[in-house]
Amino acid sequence: MGIYLYKELEFGGQQFAFPMPAMAELPLEIRFQMKSLKVYPGHAPVAFFEFPNYKGKRFLVGEAPTFIGDLGEWAGRLNSFSTSGYYPADE
Repeated sequence: MGIYLYKELEFGGQQFAFPMPAMAELPLEIRFQMKSLKVYPGHAPVAFFEFPNYKGKRFLVGEAPTFIGDLGEWAGRLNSFSTSGYYPADE
């Protein structure tokens, strides 16, 4: 199983933590950058992150976020929807 990294972002005054499923071979030094936020009807928002030029290619990874409440407490997954995966950004 891969290593999980978390990236906290804020949208419209709400904080979200995005679990980033990283393959075990990826170095922990990689810093994920927000690429876009997409909303699918009936599902949680899906964030697409980009890590540049890893092994000569750029990749995107999408993941449905976990909501963090106003006090920073974990409120659990918004739902079970996830588009977790790695997508070459150049293709």
